[in-house]
Amino acid sequence: MGRMGRWLGLGLAAAALAGCGDRKSGQDAAVVQPDPAFAADNQAWRVQRYQELTRPDGWTSLVGLHWLSLKAHYIGSGADSGIRLAVGPAKMGLVSRRRSNAGPALAPDSHRGGAGLARTASPGGGLRVAPQADGGAHRRQSSGDATLASSDGDEVWFTPEPGVALTVDGRPLVGRIRFHSDRDPQPTTIGFDDGKGLLTLIRRGDRHALRLKHADAPSRTGFTGLDYWPLDESWRIKARFVPNAAGKTLPIVDIVGITTEMANAGAVEFERDGHAWRLQAIGEPGQELFVIFADRTSGHGSYPAGRYIDLPAPDANGEVTIDFNRAYNPPCAFTPFATCPLPPPENRLDLRVDAGEKNYRKPH
Repeated sequence: MGRMGRWLGLGLAAAALAGCGDRKSGQDAAVVQPDPAFAADNQAWRVQRYQELTRPDGWTSLVGLHWLSLKAHYIGSGADSGIRLAVGPAKMGLVSRRRSNAGPALAPDSHRGGAGLARTASPGGGLRVAPQADGGAHRRQSSGDATLASSDGDEVWFTPEPGVALTVDGRPLVGRIRFHSDRDPQPTTIGFDDGKGLLTLIRRGDRHALRLKHADAPSRTGFTGLDYWPLDESWRIKARFVPNAAGKTLPIVDIVGITTEMANAGAVEFERDGHAWRLQAIGEPGQELFVIFADRTSGHGSYPAGRYIDLPAPDANGEVTIDFNRAYNPPCAFTPFATCPLPPPENRLDLRVDAGEKNYRKPH
C-alpha cells in the first residue's frame, strides 16, 4: 500500500476513534463516537487537504525563493548564475526590472478578495479567503479587490536564454515577456523540465521574489503525511459575528517581516470552557472569512507560528460556525520557501485548542 493509501487508512481510523483523545480543556475525557456524517465530512476535507498539499505544484513542491535585489539577474542552476536555482537549466535567462510610468491601480490578488486577500476553493467546499502572503494552500495559490498597489513601481521582464526549452503559461517561450506577479490579474508561469518545474513571481509589499517549484522536490516525494487530534464535535462551535466599521483593515505581518493591511470585516466571538473568546477575521463583509490564530498548543503539539481556519460567511442572524477540527498549518510548516502571514496579537488565545492539524513531522 502506498503512502497515500496508508494515510487514508490512518485517517479513517482516526475518524472512527475521534473521541479518544485527552481533552485538556476541561471537557469530560470519556470516549464519544462522532456523528457519522460529521466524521465523513471531515475525513473528506482531510483527504482534499492532503491532495492539494502534495499535488505536483502544491506547497510541498517548493524548492526555492529568491528575492530580486538588483535591476537585472541572470538565473539558472549553473554556478555562474547571479541567482542560482536548485533545479532547471544551467542558464535559464535574464530577469530584469524597470520603472513603469503608469499611475496607481487596484491590483487584484490571485489566493484570491479583499485587501491583500486571495480567494480559491477550500478543502471543505466553497471559497477560501486567504492573505496574499501565502495564507493557505492556496488552492489559493493556490486566493478580488486588493490593497491599493502603486503600479508606478517596477515592471519585471524575463528574457529566455537562446535554445533553452521553456514554456509560458503552457505555450513555448521564444522571446522577451512581461513577468506578471501573483498580485496581477493573470500571473505568469514559466515551465521547464517537461512541465515538472515551474517559475513564478511573487510580490510582497514593494519587493519581488522568484518562486521555484518542482514535482520531484524532496519535500514532496518524502512527505510524511498529516497528523490530527482526534475528531471532537465539541470543537465545532456556533459563534457570533461582530462586524467592524466599513473599510477597516488589520495589519498582518508575514514570516519575512513584511506588513500588509488586510480587509477586516469583523470578529467572531465564541464560548469555550465557560469563557468568551474573540478572533479577528480577514475578509470582506458578507463573504467567506479567514482566521489566523495561535493558542496554547502552538509550539506544544501544533505549529509554533500558529494555524489557519476558513469560515463560511455569517448567516442572516450574524452567526457563523467555527470547526476547529479543520484548523490547518500554514505552508511554512512544510517548506522554508513560503511567506506565511502570522497571527495578529488579537488572535493569540490563552486557550488550548487540541483540535485540528498537529505540527508537521519532517523526515529525518
